[in-house]
Formats: sequence, structure tokens, C-alpha cells
Amino acid sequence: MLKAWLLCIVGAAASGCRETDAETDCAVFDKPTAATSLLSSTANIREVSKKLGMKSTLQALKLTGKLASLLEDNSIMLGNAGVDITPGVKETLGELIETIDNSILGNIKSHHEATQQRVRSKVSELRQTTNFAIGAHTEAKYADIDYVECMKNLEKCHASHATCKEELVEVKAEATRTCTISRGKRFYKSYESVHAQSIPVLECDYSLPTSECKFEDFAIALENWKNTIKSELDTNRSNYDAAQKICDEDEGKVDNKIQECNETQNKCAADTLQCADLKTRRDVSICTFSDRLQEKCASKASYDDLAANVLGKENVDSEPDRRYEWASAELLKCMLQDHRNGADFDKETMKKCEPLSDYSRDVGQIDLKTDDVRGLTTEEKFDCIQTDITFSGVNVVVEPGSPYPTIRFETPYAHTMSLSLGTAALGICSTSED
Repeated sequence: MLKAWLLCIVGAAASGCRETDAETDCAVFDKPTAATSLLSSTANIREVSKKLGMKSTLQALKLTGKLASLLEDNSIMLGNAGVDITPGVKETLGELIETIDNSILGNIKSHHEATQQRVRSKVSELRQTTNFAIGAHTEAKYADIDYVECMKNLEKCHASHATCKEELVEVKAEATRTCTISRGKRFYKSYESVHAQSIPVLECDYSLPTSECKFEDFAIALENWKNTIKSELDTNRSNYDAAQKICDEDEGKVDNKIQECNETQNKCAADTLQCADLKTRRDVSICTFSDRLQEKCASKASYDDLAANVLGKENVDSEPDRRYEWASAELLKCMLQDHRNGADFDKETMKKCEPLSDYSRDVGQIDLKTDDVRGLTTEEKFDCIQTDITFSGVNVVVEPGSPYPTIRFETPYAHTMSLSLGTAALGICSTSED
């Protein structure tokens, strides 16, 4: 249809000597998207025609402005203008050809290159945002690993402190037992001794001769009893010393266990603060990654839109439309050139000119960089389809408890993210304004 419309416009431009409205006159043909460029040039063409004083000559060509009529009239189209009977006709046709070259073909080439450059720019942007997303994901992954490791250490610390407290109870009980034994051995009373009943007794009957008191025997017996008590004293002291040593050792164990439990408790408190800090860093890293991922997916969506426009129709980046416009303009240019050289402006000339146009050769093909895009949108590099993103692969669940919270580790685990730019990818990334 563009071929008919362009030829109609040329005819209308020529018949501009009749002051006809080209766009209205050619309304019977559907005007393609990019045809405005030629239409905008018809006023210039009319002006050139008038300046060359070609009104009567162009009227003599009997151009109707309708391709169908032109083709039916065959050789009557543009008549014998090709023989250059009237001065300036070839120049006017040259102006038309130049207009097609500059206003249509030139614009198609420049727009083609502009689209190609936009594709390169979109792919470059996609590569950059992909690299940013990969870097941010690596940082977030290791931040998550550090946080999970800290929480595992904290869980172990809580368990160690609980064990320490249990052991402290046992150590205290043992110290109480042994020190009670030691205290029981601390004092000695001879009258409580088993030998208290065997203490020698001196009895004398003064009515009897002095020799009957047997004092010497009593002294010997008393010395023997004293030695027995002395031995018992030494044994009891030795037993007390041994018991007290055990008591002292057990009390030392209690002190050491108390210190150990305090140190463990302090370590748990320090670990709690460290884990809280690592969680904050982890959350910031994950949210930073989510921003980079959304930016990457926005870049991919922008590229996809451009690629769809390039392959589609009726938009400024449409390659099918450009190919059609190029073929139509080239056809008209060829027919005008041949007519300028004496050929008839008819179907035969059209058939001869149609195969000569080669858009891929003369303009090129849009390289959508599909291999590059495919490599930048693998699952490993985030395809903007999968919304489940893995970092450490572990989810830390903290539930209130006494004296310590309960910590659970869920695995495997992935975060489900929103890929839409401007939204909070995760709950931890939301703000009061979201």
C-alpha cells in the first residue's frame, strides 16, 4: 500500500501545479506510518516545479494522483517527460529522487542505526545491572552466612551456659557434702573417745600399807592410755586435714565453675550483640541486592520492550515497517530514475525495479544481541522469572524463651522477592512509607 501511496503523492506533488491537496487526494490509499516524511516534502516539490516553470508540462503528463489510474494509463503516466522536451523536467525528477534519498531513505538508515544503538545501550545497561546484582548477591550471601554462623555459635553458647549452671549445682552439692564431713572432723573431745572408758583409775585404801596403792602400776597404765589418746589425736588430725583438703578443693571447684558460668554468660551477651549487628548488616545487604535485582529486571523489561517493537509493527522501531518503507521508496526512486532516462512509468518498469531493493545489504539487520542477553539472564545470573532467591540457604527462627530464646534453623530456605521496581522486595526492606 505504501507503494501506491508514494506514487500517489508524487502524482499529487506534480499535479501541485493544480494546487491539489496531496494528503486528501490520496486518502483512498492507507497512509503508512512513516509516509509523512515524503508528504511533508510535497510542498517543496510543488515549489520546485513552479520555479522551473513546469506547470503546463506536468499538466500535459495527465498525472491523476492515483496509482491505479497511473498503472492503467501506462505510458500516459508522466508522459514523455523522460525525453526532456520541456526544459527542467529532468531536474524536477532529480529533485524528487533527491527528496526520496534524503527525506525517506536517509531517515530510514539513520533511524535504523539509532535503533541499533538503542539495542546496544539496552544490552550494555543490562550487563551493568547484572554485574551489580551478582556482586550484591555475593555480598549478601556471605553476610547471611556470617549471621547464620553467629546464631549457631550463640545457640551453642546458650547450651554451654545451661550446662555450666547444671554442673554448678552438682559441684556446689559435692562441696557442701565434703565440707560438712570436714567440719565433723574439726573438733576432738577425749571424753567422746572410745578410749574414755579405759582411762586408768588409781584407787588406794589408806588403811592398808602404802605399798598396796600400786601407784607405779597406775603411772605405767596412765602413760599407756596417754599414748593411745595421742595416737588417736594424730589420726583424727590427719583425717581432718584430708577432709578439709577435699573441702577446700571442692569449694575451689565451685568458685571456678561460677567464674566459668559468668564468662560463658558474658560471651553469650557479646554474641547476642554481634549477631544483632550481623543481622542488620545481612538485612541491609539483602535489601541492597533486591534493589539491584529490581534494577536488573527493569533493564531486561526495557530491552524486551525494545526487542518486541523492533520485531513488531506500527511503532518507530519496527524493522518490518522500515523494510516495507525502504522497498517502496526504493521502488519509486528506481521508477523515477528509469523514467527520467526514458522508460515508461508503468507496470513493466515496476517489475524491473522491484527485485533491485535489498534492505539487508543497503541498510543492515538489527542485531538484538540475543546471545548476550541469553547469557545475562540465566538462572545463575537471575532470569527475572524466578522470585525465590537463595543466600545461605538457612532461615533463622528465634522464638521467645527463658532464660534464653529458642533458636531454630530451617533449611533449605530461599527468600521470595518482588521483582517490581519501586516495591519492597521483602518485608525486612519495607519502610514506613511503603
